[in-house]
Amino acid sequence: MSFEWINKIVIKIASEVHKNKIEDFEKRILVIEQEQKVILKTLKDIESKLDKLDDRVYNNNLKTATALGYLQSFKSTAIDSPKLLNQSDINKELS
Repeated sequence: MSFEWINKIVIKIASEVHKNKIEDFEKRILVIEQEQKVILKTLKDIESKLDKLDDRVYNNNLKTATALGYLQSFKSTAIDSPKLLNQSDINKELS
């Protein structure tokens, strides 16, 4: 008979401990969800910056290809031309 009230106390303590663990777990979940939102926003920002960088690289590749085309054209013109080109002729070809 004296063990009944001890059992009730033990059960009450166990339920409070369990309740506290659940509350702690819920708090940790909230923190993790907030961190996840920050991480997702950061990833979205990085993805946007990478897209802009990719566009810049693509545009620079086009400019480089165009410049190489001009240089090849100039080279073939200079080789085929019997006269020597001076600096003003070179500038005209490049512009």
